[in-house]
Amino acid sequence: MEKGSRMSNIVLFPGSEGLEYFSLERLIAIETVFDEGDLVTRSIDKTNVAALVACELKGVPPIEIVQTNRGPVVIDGYHRWQAATQLQHESLIGIARTYPSERAVIDAAFRANLKHGKQANGKTRTAYAFWLWVNDENMNPGEAAKKAGISPSALYRHIKREDARLNGNEPQQKRPSDYTKTFVASYNNFFENKNGNYEAMSRSLAARFRNSSTNIETLVSISDMFRRAASLVQAKKG
Repeated sequence: MEKGSRMSNIVLFPGSEGLEYFSLERLIAIETVFDEGDLVTRSIDKTNVAALVACELKGVPPIEIVQTNRGPVVIDGYHRWQAATQLQHESLIGIARTYPSERAVIDAAFRANLKHGKQANGKTRTAYAFWLWVNDENMNPGEAAKKAGISPSALYRHIKREDARLNGNEPQQKRPSDYTKTFVASYNNFFENKNGNYEAMSRSLAARFRNSSTNIETLVSISDMFRRAASLVQAKKG
């Protein structure tokens, strides 16, 4: 996979590095300014926001922003920002940091996700490791994985999937063939009608199932139902 980053050529201004109040109306979400900002955004946890609203943001750390030619961009503190909005505050205390490049801003946002608020899940950590590996020519997958707190094998698998996706060879999700065959056989045994193409119909239905534990359980349950129904039909015929 070819390494390289997407940069949006935003002008970064030096931060004061001290506590100050920022108008909520002027704050800007990172994904609306930086091309790679969408990589570090996470969905808002309503429970977390509710807890912040309940405590009226007392004792919470300041948000972190970077000053740009577009305005103050939030790097860390989206739940605090949301809570302040709900509390109808006009401003929110924060710190404007200084960053040498857009890449450094994205890295800071990733690291904030790993250590602040709701603990980052494996998906977020893997995305960070992949981003590190892509954007640093001197960093190998093992180093990137260690920095993100995941196993090297998890990153290697992600790299492989991305390669397949970019090359148009993304692997198709396999169906649980054994259970599908059982489903098809049970369906056909129940609907014994030589004039109807029940085999094609049952295979079409089975093809709609994806390889998940829930769907496998559904297939097994349906197959068992057809087997019992077929036994009852045969008993009545006898």
